Amino acid sequence: MLQNAKWIISPVDMGDESTEFRMTARLSGRPTRVTAYASAYGVYNLYVNSAPASRAFMAPGCTDYRNFIQYQIYDITDLVADKESITISIVTGLGWAESRLGHPTWPGYTEKKSRLPAAIAKIELEYGDGTRESIITDESWDTYTTHILLSELYDGETYDLTSEIRFIGKAALDSVQDRNLVHQIGPLSVERERVAPIELIITPKGERVIDFGQNLAGYAEFRVKGKRGDRIRISHAEVLDRDGNFYTDNMRLARNE
Repeated sequence: MLQNAKWIISPVDMGDESTEFRMTARLSGRPTRVTAYASAYGVYNLYVNSAPASRAFMAPGCTDYRNFIQYQIYDITDLVADKESITISIVTGLGWAESRLGHPTWPGYTEKKSRLPAAIAKIELEYGDGTRESIITDESWDTYTTHILLSELYDGETYDLTSEIRFIGKAALDSVQDRNLVHQIGPLSVERERVAPIELIITPKGERVIDFGQNLAGYAEFRVKGKRGDRIRISHAEVLDRDGNFYTDNMRLARNE
């Protein structure tokens, strides 16, 4: 379903920063159905007219990238309704594909990424008279920096709202264009619920620990007031040590921040 679409990458290596690929197209009329097909080498978030295309989280998921990569299908008709144009945005991160995987003593461990995250997408628009048109990823897409300065599966994310969003240039074609794409296998990972903390603990070392009462997969949501340039740093762990202090030795080299 992604015929003619190309795998695109940033024209420059952005290191650990996330990259945004963006395309705006004028519509020929009011489409009756709009479908997005998308995937990434790494992970991606897909936005349509600034709104998330789905509840999917960490798409396209973890696979053996030597064999295949999953792609997802989204019905985005409601996000395009009554609009004269459509803006597609794909924000990429390293994900499982190019993050540090495992422990340095394990086979296959890589300390540094070897390839840039890549994205691929096709937007198919259907009109009431039966005509169709498509928007595909290629070298015409624009590339921008984002507020995500670090996005690493084991080290965490650094989000800087004071960073300037800069135009990098037109997207480049990835050197690998023949990855085996298969439709999503099994359910997508999605946000299920908000879990409130049960206790604020001050450890013997004076650490402020927010206890959620269970081991879970997710991320912290919070509101804050502060001055420009103020920083908030959150570290994650699973247990306290025998003395009741914050414990991260079992995370090995993962920073989880």
